[in-house]
Amino acid sequence: MINFYASTEEYAERTIGEKLELATFERSHFYQQVGNVSKISIDGITVKKNNWYDSYMGILIGYDTLIKYVAMAEADPQTDTILFVIDSNGGDVDGLFEFVDIVSKCKKKTVSLYKNTGASASILYGTVSNEVYATPYSELGSIGVVAVYREGTSGGQYKVAVSKNAKNKNCTIENKCGDRIQQRIDHLEDMMLERVSSHTGVSREDLIEKFGMGAMVNASVAKEAGLISNIVSEGELMVQLTSEKNMENNMEEKILVLKQASVAVAKFGLNPQQAEDLSSAETFQAFTEKLMALHASPSPFNPSPSSPQFQAQRETKIGDKAYTMEDFEAQLKAEVNK
Repeated sequence: MINFYASTEEYAERTIGEKLELATFERSHFYQQVGNVSKISIDGITVKKNNWYDSYMGILIGYDTLIKYVAMAEADPQTDTILFVIDSNGGDVDGLFEFVDIVSKCKKKTVSLYKNTGASASILYGTVSNEVYATPYSELGSIGVVAVYREGTSGGQYKVAVSKNAKNKNCTIENKCGDRIQQRIDHLEDMMLERVSSHTGVSREDLIEKFGMGAMVNASVAKEAGLISNIVSEGELMVQLTSEKNMENNMEEKILVLKQASVAVAKFGLNPQQAEDLSSAETFQAFTEKLMALHASPSPFNPSPSSPQFQAQRETKIGDKAYTMEDFEAQLKAEVNK
């Protein structure tokens, strides 16, 4: 049996004994909601599907799990941005292109951030996002495919081959199976180069030459080559993404205030100075308080204007009706939404 990997290290034989040495690893993937951002962390090697041991130990990351995370983010009404935080040497080819296709079809904004390492398979699924970043000292590359097979029976030695334009990923093999394996991994590499080029706009030739034929480069070189958009820390990127949403919300609220001011002028016969004062409010609450202040009078249930209870219970008389602040706010919103 021949196994194909898009990575630099994961082609080592997977045995329980080897995994036990990694038992102290932290969970390699998780989903977290941070305001309007669904954060999906990918720390380690990706495979098509985890078995029970891998899932328990958190050593490998299944594409099936990542696909579920993406579906959760897409279905969450609070989420407008999906952030992939990636620190990975690569992963299996099996399941890789399915995951890439799902991310490419996301209706919500997708952002990738490479932390420390972005290699091989992670370059393919990371660069499909709408925006791609890396932390200052990250290394990215190793674009290509590795094939591993065992010669003869179970007692035979493992052999490793790499695709034609990634000779620096690992040494090549020389035996009677070499040509057939080489053709297959070269085809997979062609698919990878084509897709990464379409994601980033970087030509196939530059992906080969500027990344040293399967070698790794640091984040600054990757930015210069056009593989990533910018170099940022995770904290900076989270501030940027949540700030964008806050600015959007503030703009929506300001537009609502202007609509409310227009309704108030027409409905309550306010003069130009009053209309201008209302329109200057930045939030709905500030707008409501300004309008209430135009006709506010103490409530008979609480004659002290300085008390908090008065502020909540005060009434305003507009026309023949008297409103509490809460009643007025509800009616005004209804008027705006007509």
